[in-house]
Amino acid sequence: MYEAEGIGLAANQIGVNKNLFIVDISHTDDNEFARVFINGKILESEGESIYSEGCLSLPNLSFDVKRPEKITFNYLNENREENTETFNGLLARAIQHEVDHLNGILIIDRVSNLSKILFENEIRKIKQS
Repeated sequence: MYEAEGIGLAANQIGVNKNLFIVDISHTDDNEFARVFINGKILESEGESIYSEGCLSLPNLSFDVKRPEKITFNYLNENREENTETFNGLLARAIQHEVDHLNGILIIDRVSNLSKILFENEIRKIKQS
């Protein structure tokens, strides 16, 4: 994740069949740290924003993705302590992105058909490698 300059990684992206992911946005926010989320569930969401997202599963591509701006998320941390927190901004977006991975959804599944067509050749190359 760090070598590819990513900010999140879901367990299933590395072949581990667990409901677990890590998000680290500490390089963008001095008040943040690497966080582990286990068995997470989005309880509420509100607002809406569009932001360009990249993905370790689709290297060198990014897409404008619409997501809720704010989420309330229930999860276990790395010590198996239960937490319910409200997140917004980049951290909320990263959590939603990783939850999508755990549910088999990629950012390409959240964009318009036009965006898919524009990047069709690049996506085909990634699938073949």
